[in-house]
Amino acid sequence: MANMSSNILRLLVSSTFNINPEEVILSGVIDEEFTPQDMRGHSWWNGAETCNDTIIGFSAQQGFKTLKIKPEYSYSNNGENEYEEGETLSSYLRKTGEEFIFFLVHSVGKEYGDYGKEFDRWTLYKSADFKAHWAKIEAEDIARWEQWLNSDHIVDANEMV
Repeated sequence: MANMSSNILRLLVSSTFNINPEEVILSGVIDEEFTPQDMRGHSWWNGAETCNDTIIGFSAQQGFKTLKIKPEYSYSNNGENEYEEGETLSSYLRKTGEEFIFFLVHSVGKEYGDYGKEFDRWTLYKSADFKAHWAKIEAEDIARWEQWLNSDHIVDANEMV
């Protein structure tokens, strides 16, 4: 069952974002202090690493939603450094009051070194309070099914249009 669930999650992400399901990495619980990165390293010898993260939340009510979290910004150019602290996931969620079951982090960049490989990673994490969110969704879903099962309303084919 776990393998089937992981395949369903990968297919959901891949069909929504038009990527290969095998490229979706399933990870554990996301760190509540996670801060997206906007790292821009530049140097005359091309050895710097770059990375840009986008974080996307998933809820049963909203589906996928790109979160506008201020990234941690760092820039380096031949010894000149610039740094700005970013916003953590937990502070963003406290501020907005939003609840998400999963978080998808899309990281694009290049590894350090002249021959560093470019990367385009999609990593899916559970929320820190995944079980509580899941229980709430499950209870709402069961209530809808029970209401439907106990309903005497007969649906006319014309109503379905």
